[in-house]
Amino acid sequence: MNVKVSSTSTVSAVIAAAGSSYRMKGKDKLFSEIQGTPIIVLSALAFEQNENIDEIIIVSSAQKIDEIKELAKKHNITKLSQIILGGKTRHESVLNGVKASKGGFVAIHDGARPLISQKVINKAVFAAKEFGAAIPAVNAKDTIKLSHDGENIESTPDRSFLFNAQTPQVFNRNVYLKCVERLGIKAQAVTDDSMIFELCSKKVKLVKGDYKNIKITTPEDLMIAEVFLKSDL
Repeated sequence: MNVKVSSTSTVSAVIAAAGSSYRMKGKDKLFSEIQGTPIIVLSALAFEQNENIDEIIIVSSAQKIDEIKELAKKHNITKLSQIILGGKTRHESVLNGVKASKGGFVAIHDGARPLISQKVINKAVFAAKEFGAAIPAVNAKDTIKLSHDGENIESTPDRSFLFNAQTPQVFNRNVYLKCVERLGIKAQAVTDDSMIFELCSKKVKLVKGDYKNIKITTPEDLMIAEVFLKSDL
């Protein structure tokens, strides 16, 4: 269900699409197709169709920009305002997109998560507007082992307290930028965007994600996504 959140604060979707796809055996995952539609298009269309998203910014590598422009035109992605050049790291790429955005809030999304639902987008946006920062997540299904050397188990965290983080991660734009400035070089080490808030000792609200909201990383993930997409038709 696509329900408009009542707020005067606009939301910019920043889609990270500047990755190298090195685990896809030479194939660019963002242009791989699921039922005939490229992954980057499916990801962008989810935000195009959401009433709570006011603009879309795609962050890309230089060699992908022209192809993304053509795909956006072909698939009528009218909210796309800019395609921004990425940086050396994911954090730098996302920061470029956030700085270019015009919304009071930013919804940062992995371009390789094409099955994001309207329900999860809405929940993350609604919670971020109430609490300042929110991310979707799902309970970890597997038992997790901690090992610093990759050979010996040191401990087994209680699975009931573990969550798999997903995107879109939604934040108050100004607070996000102030935290990045405050952290300086430490911001480069984050593995997801909510860590920016965590390192600034700011709370991030968890909302219920979706196990179908997978990130396409390997060729096997494409087959799984095909099955998920067919089940929703």
